[in-house]
Amino acid sequence: MNSKKEQDRNRNTLFPYFFCFMILASGAISLTVQASTLRVPDQYDTVSAAASAAENGDTIEIESGTYTGQGIVATWPKNNLVIRGVNGRAHMNADGVTISNGKSIWLTTGDHITIQNIEFSNAHVPENNGSGIRHEGGLLTVSNCLFHDNENGLRGSKVAEEIIVEYCEFNHNGFNENGLNHNIYIGNIDSFTIRYSYSHHAFYGHNLKTRANTNFILYNRIMDESTGNAAYQIDVPDGGLTYIIGNTIHQGAIPENDSMISYAVESQKNPVQKLYVSGNTLVSDKSPAKGIRIKGTPVAEIVNNIFDNLTTPVNGSASRYQNNIDGDMDNYFVDRGAYDFHLTVDSPAIGGAVNPGNAGGFNLTPVYEYVHPCSKKDRPNDGHLDIGAFEYVTAEILPGDINGDGSRNLADAITALLLASSLETDENIDTTGDVDENMKIGLEEAIFILQHLANLR
Repeated sequence: MNSKKEQDRNRNTLFPYFFCFMILASGAISLTVQASTLRVPDQYDTVSAAASAAENGDTIEIESGTYTGQGIVATWPKNNLVIRGVNGRAHMNADGVTISNGKSIWLTTGDHITIQNIEFSNAHVPENNGSGIRHEGGLLTVSNCLFHDNENGLRGSKVAEEIIVEYCEFNHNGFNENGLNHNIYIGNIDSFTIRYSYSHHAFYGHNLKTRANTNFILYNRIMDESTGNAAYQIDVPDGGLTYIIGNTIHQGAIPENDSMISYAVESQKNPVQKLYVSGNTLVSDKSPAKGIRIKGTPVAEIVNNIFDNLTTPVNGSASRYQNNIDGDMDNYFVDRGAYDFHLTVDSPAIGGAVNPGNAGGFNLTPVYEYVHPCSKKDRPNDGHLDIGAFEYVTAEILPGDINGDGSRNLADAITALLLASSLETDENIDTTGDVDENMKIGLEEAIFILQHLANLR
């Protein structure tokens, strides 16, 4: 039988464990720390001060306006942060600022960081590769942001894990004619996604360059337009598992490089060499020009794309090249000169696509369309898939819309009355707006329109 002294010693040994168990079981103490919202400039004078004060899980709200000076340079080491501009975009303008970290206006080293509604401009560093954002952490999501006039727009370091870009614009980022600086430059990270974004007018570099192992390039507008001189629109120099789906891609007449998309041209060192290009519209103003340049012997499936004015749609090995249109499509775009590559009613692309299938568990059929600027919509589905980035949609006929402007108003009624009286009118006449299906415009249409305007119909 234990002595009283031994019993006391056992009781003292067990008591701390019993105490901890009771606390956890009762929920008397919460093990979570309440996240905070830090506001600039209401609570913190500068962004850098807010970054220093932030803890894991915090939200940092930056009031709209232009911010300059050393206080815009910030490092974000914490995890699960949301950093956003409120009441409009917050502009980090680094013109004349010495970027103390030698890399970027914002350096993100934490995990699960989301940046929303911020503008970054004029990042310059001594090594000529200053970025709006440089990511060296886990997952970074950048949404509704603008990057312009930096040496690099967004840069993902090879020590980062994953970057997602959506609803963003990149333009006029670069340094000089050596072409080593880009609108977007992603290092050898695990995964990169860009969707619903607009990258254009990179200064001699690429509109998009990624060395990531896996790439999702989905529903973007990637363009030179009339004055752009990007080397490549998309460069995937080391290959990798790459999906390019539903994009509008344009090459101007100025660039020295004759290819629009480059795949594995520097090396084939990424572990998976598979390229899937489906439902894109590629348009070039350069001659001669190549659509896609491929090195090595990857799995390369090129399906349901439009190649307009491309001398060579694919330069290299493609394991599947199916239902693509190559040739002069000038008369089959709504307005090629204004870069509106939606289809006209007589386009050979209408209904010409095949089911592209799946690859690696990812559906190769486009399900969205890019909407300019920096947005998206569901891709219409009438059961007959069109070739290219846009689905042709028959305009809805509105009875009483005599001038074809998409509305029914007093101008239509006046036009109908003039025609009923055999008088001339300067309005365009769309006879599909008739109401009695006789393809004529007259008194019936005028009465119908006036009744609608008076809420009698």
